[in-house]
Amino acid sequence: MDDDFNTAGALGAIFDLVSQMNSALERGNGGAALGEAATVLRELLYTLGLPHERERPAAGELEEKLMDLLVATRADARKAKQFELADRIREEMKALGLDIEDEPGGGSRIVRR
Repeated sequence: MDDDFNTAGALGAIFDLVSQMNSALERGNGGAALGEAATVLRELLYTLGLPHERERPAAGELEEKLMDLLVATRADARKAKQFELADRIREEMKALGLDIEDEPGGGSRIVRR
């Protein structure tokens, strides 16, 4: 029984799938193929009895985490001199009633109007 199910091989295949999915995301390739890969990944994890869903944060907590992610993404864009992207994030948040204020030292904070 030690190798009958080849669990190590299955985990290796899952790791390879996740690596390929991450590479596709980094290249900006999403869409239907990535969605199908995610479905296969969930099925494989379910088959092995591995948890595959994260505990979902409460609505307010999720909103805060998403805003923090946008601010961090904007900061990364500014550091990489991708000012068009940084400005777009600022403008989109402004349209939602949120202002991003840059602070001395490179930080930013969100101010609700």
